[in-house]
Order: sequence, then C-alpha cells, then structure tokens
Amino acid sequence: MNKISNFLKKRCLLTVMIIVAMACSAFAQVSKVATIGYKNSTVAVAPTFNTTPTATTVDYGNLYSYRATATWEGALETTITAPTLPPWMTLTLDGAGNAALFGNIPSGVSINGIAGDDNGNIFTISQDGSTIYKIAQDGTTTLWRSGLISGNYYVYDLHIANGYIYIPRHGDASYSITRIPLNNPSAAEENFASLPGGAISLTHKDGFIYASNYTYGQIWKINETTKAQSILLTIPVNNCMGLTFDYSGNLFITTYGGASILKYNGSSVTPVLSGLPYVSSIRVDAQGNFYVSSYYSGGLRKYTADFSSYEVVSPTGTESVWNSTLTSNGSVAYSIYASNQVYRLQRGVIIQGTPAKSDVGDHPVVLRAANSAGYTEQNFTITVEDNVGPVITTYSPVRNSTEIDLHPTLSITFDEEVSLGATGTFDIYNGATLVKSFDLSVPAERALLVVSPDQKTVSLTPTENLPHYTLLSVGISAGFVKDVYDNNFIGFTSASNTWRFTTMNKFDQTITYPVIASKTYGNAPFTLGDANTNRGLTVTYTAEDPTVVSITGNQATILKAGNTKITATQIGDYYDFALTPIERTLEVTKAPLTVTADAKTKCYDAAVYSGYTVTYTGFVNGEDQTVLGGALTFNGTAIDAVNPDTYSI
Repeated sequence: MNKISNFLKKRCLLTVMIIVAMACSAFAQVSKVATIGYKNSTVAVAPTFNTTPTATTVDYGNLYSYRATATWEGALETTITAPTLPPWMTLTLDGAGNAALFGNIPSGVSINGIAGDDNGNIFTISQDGSTIYKIAQDGTTTLWRSGLISGNYYVYDLHIANGYIYIPRHGDASYSITRIPLNNPSAAEENFASLPGGAISLTHKDGFIYASNYTYGQIWKINETTKAQSILLTIPVNNCMGLTFDYSGNLFITTYGGASILKYNGSSVTPVLSGLPYVSSIRVDAQGNFYVSSYYSGGLRKYTADFSSYEVVSPTGTESVWNSTLTSNGSVAYSIYASNQVYRLQRGVIIQGTPAKSDVGDHPVVLRAANSAGYTEQNFTITVEDNVGPVITTYSPVRNSTEIDLHPTLSITFDEEVSLGATGTFDIYNGATLVKSFDLSVPAERALLVVSPDQKTVSLTPTENLPHYTLLSVGISAGFVKDVYDNNFIGFTSASNTWRFTTMNKFDQTITYPVIASKTYGNAPFTLGDANTNRGLTVTYTAEDPTVVSITGNQATILKAGNTKITATQIGDYYDFALTPIERTLEVTKAPLTVTADAKTKCYDAAVYSGYTVTYTGFVNGEDQTVLGGALTFNGTAIDAVNPDTYSI
C-alpha cells in the first residue's frame, strides 16, 4: 500500500459521475459530480476554481458554453455541482474524445517528450534535447530552459518525479539521463545516469527511476538519491520503449519492434496485447485505464484496465503520437512526433445551452467545487441579449420548388414576432429582369402585405399572374421587417438565390378531330370529334355555313346539301394554352329521289288522258313532295294517245 500511495502522489486522477436532479422554480437544480483528482497533503482544505468564464453574455439562439475545472486538495475527492443553473442550460462531463491543440510552441521546433507536474503545467522538450517549454493550464507557453546537452541523440520522453524533471537520451551512453530541479530551471543540468545505449523512456516508483533501453532491450532501475543502478530485466524482444506502473505494482512495457505491450509482475514477463501499430508510450490513470500512443499513424488510444477494448481519444486516430502524459487537473496531453503540436484532452465539466427568445434577460449561475473539507462557490450572471434580427424559418413556396401556381400567395415565417419596416422592397426577378416590385413606401403596395395574427408570418399575393414556367428569385431588402427589439431583418438579394421557385408551365391541349367523310342529305347526325380536350375543357365546333349543318356540342346534324368548313376551338384557361384551331370540310350531297309514274287504264273515248299521277321514293327527314320546287311534267307515248293500245308514261 505504501508503494501505491507514493505512486498516487505523482498522478492526477479524473473520474466523472453525472447525476441530474429535477429542475425547480426558474432554475434547474443540477447535481453533477466530477472527481478532479488526488494529491498528498497534510492539511485538508476546500478546492478552488481554476477557471473563470470569459464571456457572460450571449445572443439568444446562440450556444453558450463554459468549461469549469477546480483544484484537488489532498486525498480528497473534488466535485463540481451547479446549485443554480438556468433551465435552458445543462451541466455535463467534458473530456473524452475532445482533444484540442494546446499551447503555442514556436514554429519550426520539433518536440517529442512531454510531462506534467503537480500543478497541471505541461513541459515538452525539443527533439534534439536542447530546449524545454512550459505550457501553463491556460495555454500560456514560455521557454523554460534552453542550452541543454544536445548532439546526435534524440530525446523521445520527459519525466517529472519528486521535484526533478528528467531527460532521457536515446543512444547517448555518457549522458543517458540528466535532470534539473523543477523549481530552479537555471540550475546546472545534472548527469543522473550513464547507460549503454542510453535511455528512451522513463517512469518512477518508490524512490527509483526506471529507464528503458531501446537498443539492448533492457529495463534499468536507478536510485533517485544514490544514483545506484542495476538491470531489472532484459526483454526477449528488443526495442522496448514506454514504461508505466499500475496500482498493483505491475510494470507495463511497450515494444516498438515487437508491436506489443508486456507486463512484468516482479518475477516474470507476459504479453498482454500484440499487433499494435508502432506502439510507443504508455500511461495509466486513476481508474486503471491505459493510454497507449502510436508513433506511426495510430493516434492515442485509451484501453480498459484489462485491455479488452479501447477508444481512440485523439481527433482522428491516425496521428503520429510519440509521447503522452497525465496532468494533475485530470487532462491527458500528448505530442505529435516531429512537430510543434501539443494536444490536450481536457477533463472537467461544461455548462452549456442555447437560450431561446423567451430567455432574454439575466440568469444567475452558481457553481460549487466541494470536497469533505468544504466548498467554494463561483457566482456569475449570464445575460441573454437580443441583438439578432428576425430569421426566416419557413418559405412558402418552399425554396427551389416547382410547378408553383401563377397566382400564388408568397409567405415567409420568422422565428419571432415581426412588423413591417418603414421602407423596403419585396422584389421578384426572372434572372436579372425585374418582374414585379412591392414597395413599402407605396401605400397601395404596402396594403398587399399581410402580417399573420401571431405576427410571425408575412404574406403577399401579387395582383397579376406571374410568368408561366419561369424560374423566379425573390429579393427582400434589409429592414423590410423588424422584431420587437428593433433589430432589422438583414434581407437578401435575388442574385443570392436564397428563395427561388419555378412557376408551373401551361399545358398544351389536344383533341381527336378526324377528316369528315362525305355525307348525303338525310344521313343521321354524326360526331365531329372529341367533346373535351385532353385537359378536360369543352371543345367548340363552329360551321362556316350554319345552313348546311347545325352543331350541338360535338354532334352535327345535316340541314341541307352543300359544303361548309367546320372549325374546332378551345380558348384555354389559367393553366392551359388555347387549342390550336382545327378546320375540317363537310361535303353534303343531295339525297337520291325516285319519281315513278303510276300505271293508268281508261276506256276509249277518243280524248287525251289527263289524270296522270306519280309515286315518290327517297324522301328523308319526314319530307314529302311539298318541299320540291318547280312543276311536275309527264312525257311518253301516252301523252297524246287517244286510240286503244298500250302506251309508255
């Protein structure tokens, strides 16, 4: 236990539990617990916040976010709660998977090793080992030390233990490990150990520094006080690199060449994971999770304590990460190989939320950092402002829609109550050609614009039809409407194509109207063609000479023999073009009429017979001889005959 507690002094912890309670009154009472860490201390004191909100105002509709972290004191669990929080905000864990660039290492500097101290500061060293930079918790970056031993030996790690910062040098047998007091960066660089093949990675435990030797596969154990050194073990697979102890005292070793992680329990070495992508450093957190980095495009992974699963905690999982560290405030930091980039995976809590229009005003916030020794509160007020003009939420017709009515109602709905401005125009364009403009300064045109009862929708119905089958764009000038806080709508031009639509096309009309076959007077009524067009509109048939034929609908009735043209028309409507007139010719021939003289018999009386009659065959439509013109005449041998005989009539 003494070994473990000593190790805990050097590690920061971070676990987070989130417990959400009910919202009450005007504020959400939220109890959310973030364990910030452990630190050896002889005096129990309450934690303090080490962050303050940089902004306390937000426009409604915009996200407000504040990350809060607090100190940890002694071996006491620190929790952060929100006794007072606006109902539109939530308090959540911040950390997992949210790595971001941190600090400002000068351009052109290549860094490798990285380490964190008990105050949450991060130290990183240049690849040649000559310069160390310090990055404070707020990201402020300073040159901590320059002019260190350098040469042809690369530095891949940096380690802090018991008030010293240790520098391992790979391949340097003379100055394999040097150290500098953490509280005196100007002190002389002390040669701590000389090892065959140098040292590539370090860890510490119970007053000893442990160093991995990449070249010979050795793990060295060096007394921090006496500097006495010995080989702890030799790894069967060379290229050992990263080192860390878990809380049971097991030593975990990464092997670059073996692409594996090994565990040394004090007596034997066993593999725990293999097939890793160029594995480099390894670190363990308070919960026993392992952070494993990959030098070549493997990023930083967080493994469970039993290595059964992992999550990628670097942004892409393809970064070349050589080294990582755990800081006292619960952050994970790592360096990108051969670059000036340091990333930090910040752990803490975030209060955030997006206020609505109804939340405009002041909202008090109380955060509390507490441990068993007491608590500290952070009080501030978030002011929600309305500096945002009305925003359109709905367009009607919908943007880029087609087949829009030629006499539509154009409507825009906003996210808040609006009123018409004093001036402004609502313009409709066909490309660069203005189709129609409605000006608020013209009373008759202003009257066409209607604001809905809830004052969120403005509608306009043009007095004239829009052009058919045309892509139209709408432009609305800035200030056309404003909200109750006098924030003007920003507007948009027609050229921006923010709101455009295509009107419907009129339809062509067609009918079937065949050539009219020749008719004979007396034929029955007949059909000319379709009564309706393909669009369902009634066709009109018109005879040039209405005395030849009468027309009802598409039915024609012959009135007499003769010729006439009959034209089919349909004038169209709002949606349909007029039918192209179709002309046909009707020819009506006379009906055949047969006149047969009736046979007659008379007794001889020496006189000419005059009582001739006829029989008509062929009258139609109920007609008889009364419709005939002229006079009926007879001829034949019987006309002048007086003597008995048979004669023709």
